[in-house]
Amino acid sequence: MPPHTPATRLAAFVACDGAALARYLGRLLGNADDAEDVLQDAVLRALRVSALPEGEDLRRWLYRVATNRAIDIIRRRRTGPLDFDPPSTADPAAEVERQAAADAVRRAADRLPPRQRATIILRYLEDQPYAEIAARLGCSEQAARALISRPTRTR
Repeated sequence: MPPHTPATRLAAFVACDGAALARYLGRLLGNADDAEDVLQDAVLRALRVSALPEGEDLRRWLYRVATNRAIDIIRRRRTGPLDFDPPSTADPAAEVERQAAADAVRRAADRLPPRQRATIILRYLEDQPYAEIAARLGCSEQAARALISRPTRTR
């Protein structure tokens, strides 16, 4: 296989970033099996695209495709808990605190519309900057900020 075919670029992405995308999708969908299905669907869709982006643009494009597919699934279900279970820390007190914070984010995100849920996960659980969130979701940075500020405003 030549070094820069779409298939080799996709294989490189999956090898380097596939696990991170699967974790994000698992958090968004609340189910690891659904996350794997969406990831596979995104890769298959990418293989059918004639002009596949390269580098960071490929990563953002795949996140956008996968996020949109996950949102479709969430909308069809109309329910679905967000299952957030990141790796443990060595300090038990810090682990309890981290778990409490993660549970609070999960409960709050479960009540949000799918697009806002994706934005919150990318910002607060994946620690992504607004520019990256915008690129992954296919919106402006201002729209990404608005999607985050709506559910985080205190009344």
